[in-house]
Amino acid sequence: MSDVFFPIVGCGGARIATVRCDCLNAKDYPAGRALVLARDEQEIERILADARSGEPTGAEIARPIWVRFMPQQFTGKSYGLALALADKRARYRSKFTTPNDRIFATGLIIEDGFGRVGQVEAFEEKLKAIVDDAMPGNIVILPQENVDAASVREQGLLDRLISLGVICRVIARLDELADLYASLEESSRINAPPDGTTDERQPVFSAAGPASSRGGVEELALQPESRRGSALSPRGLAMSFVVMLLTGLTAFAAGNWFGGASLVTSYAGETASTEQGGGENLLQNPSFEQGEGQQPVGWITFSRGKHDHADYVRSGGIDGSLVLEHRSEKAFYVDTHQVLNVPKGYYAFSAWVSSEGDRKAHRMRARGDDAVEIDIPITAPHSFQELSIHCIEVTEGRLAVGFYMDAFKTSSAAYDKVEVVESSRAADGSDCAEAGSTGDISMKVFDGENLVENPSFERSHDQNPIGWGTFSRGKYDHADSVQPGGIDGSFALEHGGDEAFYVDTYQVLWVPNGYYAMSAWINTDSVDKVNRMYARGDHVIELDIPKTAAGGYQQLQIHCIKASEKKVVVGFYTDTHQASVVSYDNVQLVQHDQTADGTRCAES
Repeated sequence: MSDVFFPIVGCGGARIATVRCDCLNAKDYPAGRALVLARDEQEIERILADARSGEPTGAEIARPIWVRFMPQQFTGKSYGLALALADKRARYRSKFTTPNDRIFATGLIIEDGFGRVGQVEAFEEKLKAIVDDAMPGNIVILPQENVDAASVREQGLLDRLISLGVICRVIARLDELADLYASLEESSRINAPPDGTTDERQPVFSAAGPASSRGGVEELALQPESRRGSALSPRGLAMSFVVMLLTGLTAFAAGNWFGGASLVTSYAGETASTEQGGGENLLQNPSFEQGEGQQPVGWITFSRGKHDHADYVRSGGIDGSLVLEHRSEKAFYVDTHQVLNVPKGYYAFSAWVSSEGDRKAHRMRARGDDAVEIDIPITAPHSFQELSIHCIEVTEGRLAVGFYMDAFKTSSAAYDKVEVVESSRAADGSDCAEAGSTGDISMKVFDGENLVENPSFERSHDQNPIGWGTFSRGKYDHADSVQPGGIDGSFALEHGGDEAFYVDTYQVLWVPNGYYAMSAWINTDSVDKVNRMYARGDHVIELDIPKTAAGGYQQLQIHCIKASEKKVVVGFYTDTHQASVVSYDNVQLVQHDQTADGTRCAES
């Protein structure tokens, strides 16, 4: 059990509250879950996931926890720092505890911040509450941002805390508190330089500060030896920290990138070298050859609800014999990522991806100093497309890369040959520093590869074609449907109705910049008010669909569709004042830079 105290401010003034954490049996609860009383469980788990980011891989990293608050009812999120520390001390308590168990903390845990601590509101009122309750030898932990911006009255309260014999710790990151939950032996191991020499940055802890007695137990405050006995000004409050230098690329605790409720970590105990040079891939298990039938070794899974196993390793792929897959029998959200300790510089992140089915969001993401995302496009069935993110700037030593999918049950994705290399060049060869960009995205496709998902409408849900969107006016939402027939496979898309209607069926494709050609086989029984096939790249190109012979299909083509913003929309729309039927099949979009007569698109 671990208690940490934190101030809350309400209509009746400020007072001290308590957060208590107890470890749960990992056999009885999913990894990373929090059993919470009278609070928002998802909010608690989001804070814990962010707070655990950067911990050494081990059994504690995903241990489930029981969280209780006293009192239970209050608003705001300034309890985040107290919760994070109580969680860490509960999980690491068997290794080491401070002689002084009374700790006060206030601070926000920044979402997606890898353990970054943010400032709180009503700082003066919260300081007053701590001053009234703290005793000599207690530890008070405060956000660096609040202390740096302290008013005259807040500075006076900080001086008062120090005069009481309270040990004040000012932090910007959670890992600066590692001495409060990790053992001295463990802290020394983590901080040891790779060559085994002594690191002068390692804090040496000793008993210091006024001793007090509470409940018959003598308490001693822990403080870095270099700060012992010093009278600190508010601007120079003691900041003891442990620099988390993990050698290798063993998986870190899952930082919650996007919200959610459950985290799973897979590791094998081996590490890969992090030495730079020669475009070396910095990822562990980059082609997922370790972990068949389960979560991939070296990677971290984060999911919402009960979808802990929506990612797993199966046979296939383009590099080696295995591939990572995101798939579930039901709708799911899953995120698979890896967090790396890397030197300051620029990096490139690439992966080969295959994606099918309908989804709310499907993205490849890199986070260095900033987050850079790319929407993962739908690919032809069982085909892979390479995506890359360039010029990812890292100045604080951490880089996270991965994939997340928020999808319906008909969706799946596969990933292979993932790479992170140190690279200061953008996709076009320009220098990242000169470009001043936090990210540059490039994609590759095979020549002649059809980029349209479900091009012959063989897959549908409630007669709606999977992978396609629908827009209609009024009550004609179902004026497009998948029906038996067509010339390729057993089904075709149909625009039809017994009365006037307007309907547009389309697909958005993320593609490399270049020129494209669209084609489709179409059958229509009448000439409507408007009946067109279209492609939208840099410009919209539309083609009127002519009437065909009864039961017959004809192929229509659009050439020289220019894409300079990595996106092409293809589709069909029908606007008619009478009963009408139009059928579409075998739709294709391929990279092609020539007109129908062979002239180069750039020259036409």
